[in-house]
Formats: sequence, structure tokens, C-alpha cells
Amino acid sequence: MKQWRMRTTLMVSLLAVSLGLTATCLLIIRLSVQQEVRRGLDSDLEHSLSTFRNVTRKNNHMLTREAALLADLPSLKALMATQDGNTIEDGSDEFWKTSGSDFFALLSSRGRLYTYSNAGPALNGEQVTAGLASCMSMADESCMVSFGSHVYELSIQPLYFGPASNESQLGYVVIGYAIDQQVAREISDVAAADVAFLIDGQVSATTLPPERIEDLRIQIGKLDKVKATPQTIMLGRESYTAAASSLAAAGKSSVALVVLKSFGDLASPGWMSFPRPGHTLAIDFQNRGPSTLALMARLDDIVAEAGGALYPAKDGRMSRRMLDLGYARFPDLLALRDPACGSDFLDRMETPR
Repeated sequence: MKQWRMRTTLMVSLLAVSLGLTATCLLIIRLSVQQEVRRGLDSDLEHSLSTFRNVTRKNNHMLTREAALLADLPSLKALMATQDGNTIEDGSDEFWKTSGSDFFALLSSRGRLYTYSNAGPALNGEQVTAGLASCMSMADESCMVSFGSHVYELSIQPLYFGPASNESQLGYVVIGYAIDQQVAREISDVAAADVAFLIDGQVSATTLPPERIEDLRIQIGKLDKVKATPQTIMLGRESYTAAASSLAAAGKSSVALVVLKSFGDLASPGWMSFPRPGHTLAIDFQNRGPSTLALMARLDDIVAEAGGALYPAKDGRMSRRMLDLGYARFPDLLALRDPACGSDFLDRMETPR
């Protein structure tokens, strides 16, 4: 009887140790996955910022050239030489259409606003005046500024009567493009993540679905826009890892770029795309030969029964059976294989088994 009790006590102790080790392993795995996601988001944020800078640099270069060409038009110089606000406002429309820009303005040599035009919803005149004044106080030819709930990148060029060397300035011509949905989509496509532009915490442009925007506005206070530290936020019932970074803008309003990542519920159009609804688990095993491979085969069966998939880029012994279960379009991809290209992975997957 005592021996039976001792065995029972030993079994209970071993079970408790096993449960403790399992819980510890799961905690370590969870932390590792979180760290990997955060590292990935750090990379996505930097990639997004780099893409945004490249887009801005390219567009600013084009803006500067277009603004300089406009500033050199004799007809525009003649209009500005009148120095009459009503005359300049009446004659400005054709020059705005010529510019093809999202925003156009003409200012006096002292920075007083004569007139402005913009594509899309009408802007508030007081906000435009204040924003342009902030840009004029900067030495740069280009300037990011917000007019209410809209962000623009502007180029400012002086207008002279005759050559610039005469220093007979007539005023300034300002043209710009909107940082809108199109820019957000361009950055999102490159970063493979959702993005949002914020003005004083309010969403200006984003690739998020409309039903997520109000949730983002509520959760935005959790994001550190100075350190750009990734944080987990809930938008609806979906968990996102998000990071924000402040952008240099003129005026009192703060402008920020937010990058958000989630596997989401939408099916990926990629034939070999791994992200899908569910949970991701990554475990490293010491290779002990046949016993390790047998263990992984049993784990394959568990994954298959749960309707899951293995990640081909991180699994060196995946079977063709598991590949077909997780990636139904692989045979279509295999049919497009260039016979001159090969790899151990393709050789292993060449024949179904």
C-alpha cells in the first residue's frame, strides 16, 4: 500500500513538473512569437518610412521643376504684376489647370495669400492661410503641411519681374499634391501592411477598412510616435501590432504615419501565401535522427486534422502531402517551373506522396 502511494505521489509530482515545463515552454514560445512579430513590424515601419521618403523625394523633385516652370511663365508674371487681388484671383484658374496639381496658390512678395485652388473637398480659408504662413517661415522649398483634415506636400517658388538677378519679386507660386488614399496604398503595397496618416490623432488617409477607423482613433493614444515602439491594439475583434512615427510638418498640427499588421480574415491572392486566420507556432527541435522525424510526422497529422498548414520557407522536411493540404495552388505553380531552375525543395516536391 505504501509503495502504491509512493508511486502515486511520484506520478503526481512528475505530472506537475511536466505541466509546469509545458506552461513555461508555451510562455517562451508566445514571447518568441511576439518578439518576432515586433521585429517584423520594426522592419515594416522602417520600410514604410523609407518608401514614404522615396515617394516624397520623387514627387518633390517633380513639384519643384513644375513650380519653377510655372514661375517662369510670362503670362503668370504679367498677371502677378497687376498686384490686384481680384484680378489675380480671376485669372488664376488657367494656371492651376496647367499645373495639374492637387493644390495651387499665389501669394504676394510678403506672403499674403491672393488665391488658392484645390482638388477634392473645399478647404478652410483660414487654415490654408495659417498653413501657408508656417511654410513661408521655413527656408526649404518643399513643405509638408495640414489644412484641417488634409495633408499636402507643397513646393514654393518665387516669381520675379525679369530675371531673378534683378531681385524684383512679384510674389510666390505654390503647388502641391495631397497625401491621400493613393499615397497610403502605394506605401501599403510595398510594406505588405496597412498604413494610416494621422493629423492630431485623427485619421486623414488609411488602407484600413472603414469599420476599423473609429477603433484606430480610440486606440491611437497607446502608440508612442517618438520611439516608434510596436504595440498591440484591438480594432474590432481583430488584433493588430502597430507602430507610429512622427513626420516633419509645418505649423502646430502633428502628422504621423502608422503601420499596422495583422493576418486578418481575408484570403491572400498569393498561391504560396502562408498568412491565414488562426495561430502561428514556431518550435526549434534538436535533430536526433529518425526519432525526431517520427515526432514531426505525428505533428504533421495534428496540423492536418486541424486544417492548418506548414510554412515551407521554415520547414526543411515537409512532405508533398502536407504541401498539397496547405497550398492547393502549388500544382499550378509547379506547372510553370522553369526546367533550368531547381532546388532541393522542388526536387523533394516533384512527385506527390
